[in-house]
Order: sequence, then structure tokens, then C-alpha cells
Amino acid sequence: MPTMFIMNPKGFGHRLLEHVVRAFPLQTADAAAADAEPWPLRHVFMYRACTKVVESFGSIFSAGGKGKGPPKPPPGGRPKPTFASEAMKEAVANGTLAPEPGRPMATHLTSSWMDCMLHWMEITGRSGARAAASLGQQERRELRQYRGGPIVKGRDQLEEDSQLTLRMEEFVTKDLAKRETLVKEILSFVSHGQGMVPSELGAAMAAFGSHSQKGSQMEKSSAVTGAKFLDEGAVTQVEAYVGSVPNLAAVGGSNAILSGSMGR
Repeated sequence: MPTMFIMNPKGFGHRLLEHVVRAFPLQTADAAAADAEPWPLRHVFMYRACTKVVESFGSIFSAGGKGKGPPKPPPGGRPKPTFASEAMKEAVANGTLAPEPGRPMATHLTSSWMDCMLHWMEITGRSGARAAASLGQQERRELRQYRGGPIVKGRDQLEEDSQLTLRMEEFVTKDLAKRETLVKEILSFVSHGQGMVPSELGAAMAAFGSHSQKGSQMEKSSAVTGAKFLDEGAVTQVEAYVGSVPNLAAVGGSNAILSGSMGR
């Protein structure tokens, strides 16, 4: 397998996506006109149900998971959140969001999840008029052209073979045969279809045997400590908040399943 450089920007990585595409365009306009091969840049997006994300991170960073409460707000209060997705910007501007979850940390984690999901849906054409349109070969070629300036959602969306979407539930399935199939597909995707030796697949499968955050504070979520962050009422609040954005409600709300997700 070839040498690869991988960036894992975690929770706020979606804010970097447009900058990354500008720095490493899949194709220049000239290359697209000549129908040349795209640049070897690949994007992998893994997502999880919103309530599970909020419960996990909330329990880590709250008193139940970390041994101390959340940090105190800065003098003058916390700044208003900003968003990358057009859908969140519109919902805030129009005042159509449901009431925020009662706990500030739950609101922060929920709105961050919503913005991340919506931004990916927009940048990959999974929402909006272009997602529903039947695109021909020429239209798809036009979508991946890069002419400088910021990405224009709905026009400069990432082409299908440059991005992969995966839900965590499928990735950590207890069905080892299905898990191995997914791992093979992911490795093939990031290596541009080049073959792998059995030891590489074996090493990838063996990694599931250890906690991904082993030895760090991030390992101590409520799944380990048993100290829950969200009660039933808070779960309902999170679900209502997510469901108040139509594009998220359309794909399952808090338990969203995006079209084209691997293993579905």
C-alpha cells in the first residue's frame, strides 16, 4: 500500500473542509476540460447518532466524566456560535430552531453536530435541489471544476468518487465478516484501489481490540463510568432541536442515516 498522509481534524474539522479543497483542488479547470484524472485527495466522513455524541462527550467533559464541572464562561458571556452550513445559518436567521436543550454543553454539542452534518450534506450534494436532480456526465464534470475562490455549495460539490460516508454503527458492527468487508472497502478507497497485503488488513482489524482513546481522559465516557450526562428529558430536547431543521428531519433527525452511507 502506498504512503499516505492523513489528517483527522475531529469535531470542528468540517470548518476546514472548504479551505482544504481550495488548497488541494480535485481538478484544475484545465484538467477538467481535458477530462483528466482528479487529484489523489480523498475525504472520509464518519458520523454517529446525535444523542450518542452528546452523551459521550458531555459525560467526558462534565462532572460525571472528568471530575470537575464545565469551564466557566468568559467575562461578558459566551460569544454567539457561528455556523458553516447554510441550513443552520438560515434556521438561526429565521428563528425556526426549537428551544435549546436545557444544559449549555448539550446545546453546544448538539448545534456543532447539526452544523457538521448539514455542511457535509451540502458540500456532497446530499441536500438541496442539486441532490434531487438527475445529473449527467457533463454536469458532474462541471460540479468538480475548481476556478478559485470559495466553494459554492450546489455547484462545486465534491464528486462522488472523492468522498466516502460511513456511519459509526456499521463500522463497529459485531458481525466480523461485515466489519472486514467495510475495512477492505475503506482501505481500497484511501489507497486508490491499490491492493493490500494480508498483514495490513490483519493490523487494521486488530485495532478494533483496543479503545481508540486508550490511556487518555477521552476514554472515560459514561459508557465506562456509568455516570449519565443526558436524562430522558434532555434526550427529548436534543431530538426536538435537531428535528427542527428540515434537512436533518428528512434523513432521520438525531438518528440520521445519510444516503450512500457504507454498509447500509
